[in-house]
Amino acid sequence: MKRAALILLLIALMLPIASSQYRYGDVEVVFTDRGAITVTRGAITIGTSNFRTWGPDWSWAATCSEQSDWNIVSSPTATETIVSVECSSRCSFASISWRVRAWIGLDALLMEINATADDDSSFAGVAWDFELPIAFFKGKSVEALFPNGSTVTVKLREEHVPGNWTIAYFTGGVGWIVPFEEGGGLLIAVFGDIWPTGMDLEVQDFREWGGTSYALRNWLFFDLTMFKGQRLRILVYVHPYANETELEEAKALVRDVMNRLAWGESLTTIREYIVSGLKLEEAAIIRRTQGPPLMFIAFLAFIIVAGTLISYVLLKGRRIRRP
Repeated sequence: MKRAALILLLIALMLPIASSQYRYGDVEVVFTDRGAITVTRGAITIGTSNFRTWGPDWSWAATCSEQSDWNIVSSPTATETIVSVECSSRCSFASISWRVRAWIGLDALLMEINATADDDSSFAGVAWDFELPIAFFKGKSVEALFPNGSTVTVKLREEHVPGNWTIAYFTGGVGWIVPFEEGGGLLIAVFGDIWPTGMDLEVQDFREWGGTSYALRNWLFFDLTMFKGQRLRILVYVHPYANETELEEAKALVRDVMNRLAWGESLTTIREYIVSGLKLEEAAIIRRTQGPPLMFIAFLAFIIVAGTLISYVLLKGRRIRRP
């Protein structure tokens, strides 16, 4: 009985994480237990998001510099249309509480990332990255996206140039477009009322540090000091598109949002505006009709089978030990 309860508890703990995956046509978005996303298309990983911070003098701390290092404060929750995550990070230069909330619409999703200083914190740099695997993207092109909807094409170099990790750098940008070879692609935009005219964008080659990805980086801050109780937040808009018409619709929303920010609208108002257009009710109905994702069903079956086998082995061992 105790073993069965333990197995059920394990399943219950894993449910929120395992079910945080959402499909847009042939594109799937999966949320991690710390609120990052991985975007896949079939068996190919398109990219993974990562929030990064650097301490004074560009110091790096294994306990808080990357989103994957955050401590989970409470179990992540996920429904058909909303994902919520609460985390914290502590190191020599920062003490931050993080809250990530995402609204998963019918055609696109919106993430809100909140950072609250639990103590005075200092950063040389703060950035939001979307990392592309070099093995798949080398030699291909992406596009830097600007507030008026214009773009600049960036070719991802095949060979690394030691000492030169910056492939491209732009000011006054808002995000990225990642085209797929067979048509369609992914539009990503980062909004904040601190950047009404855009922020710095950079494409980095992580091979400089032994990595295996290109980073599409939105620089949020340089030389930032957060005093205890101070809060900062950004919105990340992710729109998979299947054709040029859908891409132009996504660009139109970006232009609209940036115009609203330039006129002084608050980020709360912007968030509500975007969420109102995500068609959450329609998305929830469709996802309930479709049922759980296949990966989730396979995962659940694995947990049940593994638990059954463990119980069988333990029970068999007990029988062997009996006189």
